[in-house]
Amino acid sequence: MSDSTGLIQSLFIALCVLSFIPCACSRNRALGDSVPRLAGVRVSGTQDLTSDDLLRGLKLQIGQKTDRNSLHAMCEELQGLKAFYSLSCNAIADGNQLWLEVAVKGAPFPPLIFDNFVWTTRMALVARLKQEVPLFTPGIPYDSALNPDIVRVLNRIVAEHGIKGGVEHSQFWIDRGMNVFVVNGISAPVVSCEIVGENAPPPAEIRAWSHVDDGWNLSLAELNWKLDFALRDLYYSRGYLHPIVQESQIRYLGQRDGRYPVKVIMRISSGPQYIFRSIRFEGRARAHAGQLLSAWRLKPGEAYNDSYTSEFESKMLDEPWAQKDATSSFTSSSCVTINESERSVFLTITVGLPKQEPANGQITNCAEMHQWFSYPGNYVEPASGAN
Repeated sequence: MSDSTGLIQSLFIALCVLSFIPCACSRNRALGDSVPRLAGVRVSGTQDLTSDDLLRGLKLQIGQKTDRNSLHAMCEELQGLKAFYSLSCNAIADGNQLWLEVAVKGAPFPPLIFDNFVWTTRMALVARLKQEVPLFTPGIPYDSALNPDIVRVLNRIVAEHGIKGGVEHSQFWIDRGMNVFVVNGISAPVVSCEIVGENAPPPAEIRAWSHVDDGWNLSLAELNWKLDFALRDLYYSRGYLHPIVQESQIRYLGQRDGRYPVKVIMRISSGPQYIFRSIRFEGRARAHAGQLLSAWRLKPGEAYNDSYTSEFESKMLDEPWAQKDATSSFTSSSCVTINESERSVFLTITVGLPKQEPANGQITNCAEMHQWFSYPGNYVEPASGAN
């Protein structure tokens, strides 16, 4: 009898143990599920940054244990990198799941420039940087904490191609409002400059304008200025007031005696041509209109020449009547009124100073110019004794 009783007790204990095990396991699972975990990353406001970029850049993994404080600290770290012009970062809870939400605003300044990387393409450099510096974007601010990492990767690329020259984040261009990474020690002479597009100037004129025979060494940063000069000298001067500029192409022509000659192809479409119709003079210039009209060389029906207008204004301000005092002249403002149906230009040049400046410090259209420089009287009177 005692043996059977002991057997029953043993079986009862075993059953209790077996029934406890799943309960204990379920309690453990319940405890595990209560731990907050990272459910994902959401990014908005940009196409240059993905959730995967943030996961890699911040060394995060979906499903890892985390909490709000940790994600808020991650947001502060992200803010400190200054990798974006504007950034909003928050930790959002959904039960035991946490989301990192990041909103990025694009930069108001031009994207960075890779200067003297003549053997490769911008697309290839951006892809490589994105691979090794996940938080990199083409609009990265010039003072970002990621810039040393960018220099490190670019130096590696230069070394891989056997190029003798180090990469510098150029302070010279930062001071001029541009974000430029340049390979030092490379000579990249421009041996040919071509402009393609509607109504492009003839090759001989382009060559004379570009001064390639005088030794133009390529700088992509300076190329932006060169494009502005091309519009001024080759398009605005021929009546093309709204040319359309596309990204220039740089063709690497191989290595020659330690140099890297290139061909520059500017892609400019002229748009419609505008002809000159008439000119009038206002402000202090109105009393001298006869003299000024006799000196004006642009005839009605000819292509409007914006460069000639600028030169004419400059010479006009050398006249005695345009002098404000012994050391400076009055200002002039030229207003171009366009008749789009006729593709014609009506020009008004006003000399003088307004009695008060416009609220935003700028005159943005002809109506505002006539308001602030209207004749008679709404310009600063000449000093006593002035002509």
